[in-house]
Amino acid sequence: MDAWLLWNATGGAQHACDASNASRTQLFDLARGRWDEGLCELFSVPMEALPRVLDSDADFGHTNGVPGVADGTPIRAMLGDSHAALFGHGVDQPGVVKATYGTGSSLMTPLDTITQPERGVTTTVAWSRRGTITYALEGNILVSAASLPWASELLGLGGDPGALAELAERGAPDSGVDFVPALIGLGAPYWDSDALGLFSGLTFRTGRAEMARAVMESIALQVADVFEAMHAQAPQPLERLLADGGPSANRWLMGIQADLIGVPVVPSDAPEASALGAAYMAGLALGRWERLAAIPALQHDDDPIEPSLDERARERRRATWRTAVARARLHPPA
Repeated sequence: MDAWLLWNATGGAQHACDASNASRTQLFDLARGRWDEGLCELFSVPMEALPRVLDSDADFGHTNGVPGVADGTPIRAMLGDSHAALFGHGVDQPGVVKATYGTGSSLMTPLDTITQPERGVTTTVAWSRRGTITYALEGNILVSAASLPWASELLGLGGDPGALAELAERGAPDSGVDFVPALIGLGAPYWDSDALGLFSGLTFRTGRAEMARAVMESIALQVADVFEAMHAQAPQPLERLLADGGPSANRWLMGIQADLIGVPVVPSDAPEASALGAAYMAGLALGRWERLAAIPALQHDDDPIEPSLDERARERRRATWRTAVARARLHPPA
């Protein structure tokens, strides 16, 4: 998609992509930073059909024939979606995780060097600047906010996620009800395409508010699972989580998130962190800012939300969730 957009934006003058997007194709050698001959042969992809792989801050040419954009406008940044959001938060060192809350959710934290994680999460190219690749651990959640309009319709709220969130805040916090949104299977850290969605822990005391709360909490609980997997394999302790995307504007939900991971959550006030990251990358390439260290000073994030649960209470809450996930992954033989 990125190479196609660039081709059209430059009037056919450039057929290229950056390393972060190339790393998503299953055809890219992350360690060598180039297309892999063996993988291309395995997937029957002719290497001559692939775009050139450039740095994320490379000179990608100039616009030509784009409606509403002056011809000759320089194109000086290209980044994958989640990668750009990480850059938009000004994060380039280990110890901090970025979580983008959307239809699904994506967590990413930088690495000092390329590594092969043992379980649950993957290694990706975060970006490449001035010939140097920055790597990251990443975990992708398949369904998070996508479950909100579905659940809102199910509970008679007309498909309105805002109404669902309001109802959820009235739900008992200790009802024992969980919702596992495995509506298309489970992504990180489980990677179980056969898992099925379910409500768990229902009793005669369960009402619509408790079910709504379970759906909202499932977003934070899935993020906590990926955060835990990253924390176990990151080069240093993860000390905070930077949040962006629609659900991150709900401070009640972000408070639950902080409680579940035991570190502060810092919501971003930027509505589009990915676009902001691409703009920062281009600004650095054009000399608008001299150093990457200037980016964090441009942030206007909300106040950190501190966790309020103690470790024992946090573990009790996550234990019921793990039970629910285990039930979602159990299926009778065909």
